[in-house]
Amino acid sequence: MNLSTVMVLALTYWAEARGEGFAGMCKVADTAWNRAGGDRERLVAVCLAPKQYSCWNGAAGRELAKTRPRGEAWKTALAIARMQAAGQWRPQSRATHYHAANMRRKPSWASRMVMIEQYKNHVFYAQRGNPKSQIRNLKSEI
Repeated sequence: MNLSTVMVLALTYWAEARGEGFAGMCKVADTAWNRAGGDRERLVAVCLAPKQYSCWNGAAGRELAKTRPRGEAWKTALAIARMQAAGQWRPQSRATHYHAANMRRKPSWASRMVMIEQYKNHVFYAQRGNPKSQIRNLKSEI
């Protein structure tokens, strides 16, 4: 896969939250930004890391890489991705993780985090404790 930074980011936000509008896509974009510790050079690695953003897992990821979306949701995802790639992003949340609200059981990692909010179909979480040390730990995992 040889996609540009903007394309990987836009496809991630579009695939993960296209039905949740600008605010929902921004919340997902915040999780990537926060996991990368605000380092725009790490955003692609964060998005493509195994088992992080479900849209890139397995065959779904291979299909997503071939997708060329259109429409308003896609334009929104592109705008967000361009802001991040240019280093102009200011996250509105400290969330680093989320899951679908309709999951029967929460993911195992959720018990180690603090829930920040539910927005439409996603529940967002942040690291407990010192956010800066937690971000360093996340960086070492990617």
